[in-house]
Amino acid sequence: MEKAISFLFLLMYTSSYGQYSIKGMITNENGEKLDYAIVYLDNTKFAGATDRTGTYAIENVPSGEYIAKCTFLGYSASQQDIQITNGNIELNFILTGSLFQLDKVEVSTNRVNPNQGFTYSMLSKDEIQKQNVGHDVPYLLNYTPSAVTTSDAGTGIGYTGLRIRGTDPTRTNVTINDVPLNDSESQGVYWVDLPDILSSTKDIQIVRGVGSSTNGSGAFGATVSLNTMENRVNSYADLNATYGSFNTKKLSINLGTGLMNNRYTVDGRYSIIKSDGYIDRASADLKSWYFSAARLGDKSSLRLIAFSGKERTYQSWNGAPESVVNQNSELMMQHYLRNKGSIYRNADDSINLFDSERTYNYYTYPNQVDDYSQSHYQLHLSRALSEKITLRSYLFYTKGKGYFEEEKLGESLSRYGLDPWPSNTGDSIYVADFIRRRWLDNDYYGGNVSLGYLPTATSKLSFSASYSNYKGSHFGDLIDSKPEITLLNSQYYKSKASKNDMSAFVRYETMAGRFGVHGEMQVRSINYSTNGTDNDLREFSIQETYNFLNPKLGFTYKASDNNKFYASVAIANKEPNRSDFLDRTEITKPLPERLYNVESGYKISRNSWNAQANVYYMLYRDQLVLTGALNDSGSAIRSNVAHSNRLGLEVEANIQITDRLSIHPNIAVSRNKIKDFEEIIYDYTNGVNEIKIKYENS
Repeated sequence: MEKAISFLFLLMYTSSYGQYSIKGMITNENGEKLDYAIVYLDNTKFAGATDRTGTYAIENVPSGEYIAKCTFLGYSASQQDIQITNGNIELNFILTGSLFQLDKVEVSTNRVNPNQGFTYSMLSKDEIQKQNVGHDVPYLLNYTPSAVTTSDAGTGIGYTGLRIRGTDPTRTNVTINDVPLNDSESQGVYWVDLPDILSSTKDIQIVRGVGSSTNGSGAFGATVSLNTMENRVNSYADLNATYGSFNTKKLSINLGTGLMNNRYTVDGRYSIIKSDGYIDRASADLKSWYFSAARLGDKSSLRLIAFSGKERTYQSWNGAPESVVNQNSELMMQHYLRNKGSIYRNADDSINLFDSERTYNYYTYPNQVDDYSQSHYQLHLSRALSEKITLRSYLFYTKGKGYFEEEKLGESLSRYGLDPWPSNTGDSIYVADFIRRRWLDNDYYGGNVSLGYLPTATSKLSFSASYSNYKGSHFGDLIDSKPEITLLNSQYYKSKASKNDMSAFVRYETMAGRFGVHGEMQVRSINYSTNGTDNDLREFSIQETYNFLNPKLGFTYKASDNNKFYASVAIANKEPNRSDFLDRTEITKPLPERLYNVESGYKISRNSWNAQANVYYMLYRDQLVLTGALNDSGSAIRSNVAHSNRLGLEVEANIQITDRLSIHPNIAVSRNKIKDFEEIIYDYTNGVNEIKIKYENS
């Protein structure tokens, strides 16, 4: 009996000693942790499921050889052969499947890929969110090569500007999910109209130079492409709040259903950002929302995306005089005396000047604000028609409306088309102080169809065609005056504008061993017309048509898997913007600009670091530049210069020092020249004298 008990005890001990656990984590290709994924050992009863953290555990597994399988809706099943001998094991799975294969179908047609010979940088979602504290997009791009940012309010919130390789925002093409964002007339981008768009952004690509063919305004120095189309499997709710200097606050709420019924996802966001600003009175009150609903299939997706922004910012567009920044009282007095009666018209202006320091803001009128809202609606369809053919198409509509309000002191009534007004004393009033609002009301809509064909495993043929139509109305209202007069003509100017933009391109790229070749041709046709009365009551009528050919050719050579050389040559053409027509004093009309762009670079990557260096040359014909000239109303005038160029070197690196510490240094050096240039300076010492200075190779 004792022997039998001992044998049974030994058997139980041996059995328990030979039982182990299998633990691990299940993620997808995007690094998302998948909850409720199933892991089981084939042909056994042992199984487990992941929790909210994406981890699972299977206990009391006897030693032996097994086939471990993992399944999750929307993904291909994955399996691994395992052997349990004398200890617990860790077993992780990274799942791929039809849901995330959509990334290859939905990828933007205007995005550069590694096999093309262009210069670009990428920012991932993780990199974006690490720096997302409410700043506008330019402040996030500030740490990429050749980027320089500015902020009117001094905080990166409100009106911000971005220059890449020295070119201004009107020459930087910006798209969101391939849909053009640049204003059709000014061709600039006003990031203040899309506060906290970064909270809904999956990744950003910055292409320096002409780059690949894109939709909307021509890329004449850089392209910035935002992608908000993200497939998140798990439901989520995020609350993000920040508080900082100058009473800067941000509150953002993000909600998402995750994947429902293996088909549907819904995502939403609401954000509020407020700041007093570093510059005096340069406050910002920003609100925005984002909504996305998608139906996802094995080979297709249909998405409705809508987002909107509302901004109200106090104007701080004018800089501070150098004497005020340096607090040089003698030069401040000289500056004041030179501008007394023009810039400084009353006691409040004078007190503001002498009591301010480097945070000086010229405006003191309490409601000197910019108030604008912009809403975007996009419908995207992506489908794999076959193993070799993919289709992408979208429709979009953008609505913008708003004004900036301003106080104008000592203005002639005739300036606004008003007759002299009788006063109580019997005299006529010829001059008054006015409060006015200058409005912009516009509608922008269009669509795109893109096809991709894979004739071989290493080549691709692409075709894309786009159309857009812009209609804008510019008008000004007088809303108040001192002394009070009846504003018989409260709308003192009005004009309308229309712009049709049609473009198409064909692209072919192939890899032959380590050599890659990429070529494309884009055609673009623009018809722009505007007529009416401008702010200075001048009547005008403009109608122009432009037809452009924009070819690109690129080469790559992979010396190894970790070393790549690339080069490209591209031509871009660009039409003048609205102000180039309206602000001119010459009889001749502005000419379109042309850019010849050559890029050459080298990329190297290692386990813990990677680096890239490139040289560029940008040769301009008829570039529109500021000369210092002003028109009758004081607006700056751009003029064509026949020959100008930019030559530069950019170097960047990413070095992972430890798991938690990395550095990202970059340096940009450039030489920018205009062959023949005439500068215009105005001397106000005795009246107004125009001084012209000619330069060669300035």
